[in-house]
Amino acid sequence: MRAQVEKNGLLKIAQRLRDIQATVKPSQIAQEAQAAFVEIERAQFRSEGATGKSGKWAALSPKYRAWKQRTHGNKPILELSGRLKRSLTNPKSRDFVFTVTKSGFIMGSRVKYARFHMTGHRFKKTGASGTYTQKMPARPPISLTRAQMKRIVVDPIEKRIKRNRR
Repeated sequence: MRAQVEKNGLLKIAQRLRDIQATVKPSQIAQEAQAAFVEIERAQFRSEGATGKSGKWAALSPKYRAWKQRTHGNKPILELSGRLKRSLTNPKSRDFVFTVTKSGFIMGSRVKYARFHMTGHRFKKTGASGTYTQKMPARPPISLTRAQMKRIVVDPIEKRIKRNRR
C-alpha cells in the first residue's frame, strides 16, 4: 500500500498554516495562558495544595499553628501576610511574574521566600534549650499537573487555531 500526497495538497496545507500563524497573536495566547495560570493558582491556594501535582500541603506544626492562630487569626496555610498568594493570583501584584519568551512563558513570584516553600527548608534555631535544626516541609504553591500544564500551554493555542478555522 502506498500513500501519495499531491503537490497542490501540500501547498494548500502550507498556506493554511501560514494563514493561522499570521492571525494567531502570541499576545492573545499569552493573555489566555496567564488567565489559566491565575485560575489554577487560586484553586491551589483554596485547596491548600490539593489541586496540584504534589498534593495537599503538609499541616503546620502544632506550635507554629498555635502561634499563627494567636497572632494572625484563622488564616490558611501559606497565607500569613497574603503577599505570596497575591504574587501568584493577582496579575497586578508587583511580585507577580508572567513573562513571554521566544520559546514559552516564565511564571512565578518575586517573593524571596517562595523558593523555601517550593523545596522545603532546613534551618538552625536557637532557643532556651540551645541550638537545634528545624525542617520546614515543602509546600509548593506552584505544582502543576499534566492537565494544568495543558490548560496553560496547549489549550490557548488550540483555542486560537479553532477560532481561525471559522
